[in-house]
Amino acid sequence: MNKINDSVFEALFRQAIIDEFNEEIDSIPPKEELIKTISFSPEFELRMKRLFAREKRKGYYKKVLFYSKRVAAVFVITTTKIFGMRLFNPEVRAAVKNTVVEWY
Repeated sequence: MNKINDSVFEALFRQAIIDEFNEEIDSIPPKEELIKTISFSPEFELRMKRLFAREKRKGYYKKVLFYSKRVAAVFVITTTKIFGMRLFNPEVRAAVKNTVVEWY
């Protein structure tokens, strides 16, 4: 008996929530009327434009940073490979050895 009352209550409660939601949605005025009644201050609009511009720049900076990291990585790998290939030459290897000995 208690389960039946609970299921009836759940069904009525669910329907009441749906009806209330529909009434709330219907009570909202049309978009044209809202535009007439709500207006923002020029300071607010300027602040919003700045915020949107900052967000756009943020995406641009992320892309630039991402690709510059890739370019730097390729540069380091290429430089290391070229340096390693040049170490096969005995004259270059002697010059590098002398430089390291002189520094330390």
